[in-house]
Amino acid sequence: MGDITNSGTIDTDEDGILVSSSTVDGNITNSGDITITGGKGGGEGIYVDNDSEVGGSIINTVDASITAGDDGIQVISSSTVGGDIINAGSIDVGDDGIVIYDDASIDGSIINSGTIDADYDGIAVSSSSTIEGDITNSGEINAEDSGIYLYSYS
Repeated sequence: MGDITNSGTIDTDEDGILVSSSTVDGNITNSGDITITGGKGGGEGIYVDNDSEVGGSIINTVDASITAGDDGIQVISSSTVGGDIINAGSIDVGDDGIVIYDDASIDGSIINSGTIDADYDGIAVSSSSTIEGDITNSGEINAEDSGIYLYSYS
């Protein structure tokens, strides 16, 4: 599959965009609105799971929004992103804004130039995961726990 692009509205009880045990050769881009209405713990905005591969980047563009009861962008379970994870819009979540764990790898950087409002961590990366590039914030992170959190996970 080439790219996944949302420029409209996704309103769901579970996950906004879910890539599980699959490959996306290009980018995953949200330039619209993703809203998870399942309440606290009610799903991820963009979720890459189960040995999935995204060849390009995951991008939440300027004026785009992700509102979720759980995480905004989550990459886990030995999944790989070949480019960057970029938030230039807004992420408002009941858990972590951007979370990378369980042997996931990002070949590029994590870049926030937008706004992250998180009930837990703004950006969280486990020690079992790899970020080849940098973690950069030039935007705003409002988190009840840590703004940027690197932690041990086994």
